[in-house]
Amino acid sequence: MLSQVVYETNADLTASHEAVVKNPLVVADRTEKGLLWFKFKNNGTVFLLSPFGKLQVKWNDVSEKRTLFRLVRSLLVAKPNEKLEIKPLKQQTWIEYPVPESFKLYWCDLATEFVLKKTELKKEETKGPEGASLSPENVNGKKGNLSAEVELVRQVLNGLRGKLLHFREPTLEEVALRLGRELGSVLEMLLGFAGWKRQRSWDEAEKAAEKVIDLTGCCAGRRKATKIQS
Repeated sequence: MLSQVVYETNADLTASHEAVVKNPLVVADRTEKGLLWFKFKNNGTVFLLSPFGKLQVKWNDVSEKRTLFRLVRSLLVAKPNEKLEIKPLKQQTWIEYPVPESFKLYWCDLATEFVLKKTELKKEETKGPEGASLSPENVNGKKGNLSAEVELVRQVLNGLRGKLLHFREPTLEEVALRLGRELGSVLEMLLGFAGWKRQRSWDEAEKAAEKVIDLTGCCAGRRKATKIQS
């Protein structure tokens, strides 16, 4: 989801320009209006820094924002005898309709989330397997500790396993969709703590299903043979 943000910084334009130009991974130039224009190679996201310290960028998604924002912070140079500060000032977002149920707006790296839902829907909680609460507070880890998050993920994982009759492991995407979480290393870490293992291919799932079917048929044959002998 596109999101244009204007940041207020104490970056020194001249010093930042010199630092950016020296970096081999960055393409930079000065515009006719005196703005510092730069972007990372192999990436189309453009940054504009004004002489007054205003930094403007249009992010493609939250993941890009989290990664590139840290890199930009290491590139810019603060005014003499000051520590670099970058604070969000304004944000404009392009939203496609209909808005998905899990739609959220993230204000930079701050923890605050603006959820586009009615007040009544915010208060409702979706119940997971065996009554596990999947409220935004619990799912996003704002309440409880790591152990509680792992337990919640384990319950959702086991619920999906039951639906799949244990023929295969649920995929990372399936678990993320059930939890209403973004894909990423944090979710994969929690799944690892919960005993989840990524299957390399569908062939493994098919082989596991064949083994279950063969074992079931073998057991049924033995029971039938035992009845005939008796």
